[in-house]
Amino acid sequence: MKRVLKPKGRVVIADLMFRDASQEEHVKQALRESDRGDVADALDEEYPALFTDLEETFCREGYTFGGEQLTGFVWILCARLG
Repeated sequence: MKRVLKPKGRVVIADLMFRDASQEEHVKQALRESDRGDVADALDEEYPALFTDLEETFCREGYTFGGEQLTGFVWILCARLG
């Protein structure tokens, strides 16, 4: 991404993800306990990103990084170069 972004260019991602692995497990367990095991099973079929992993990666590469959780497991992120 760094190769094609202009100075102060942005990467914006909106996707299924969790803050960290413990939040992922907590959400799935809560879904199963609330009789929404079907949703938890669907989440098990996905490979959601973890906010903390993306934050670490983008910051290490010199991006300014931020994000907002929109729902229980949907986030929007913005990483700006420079």
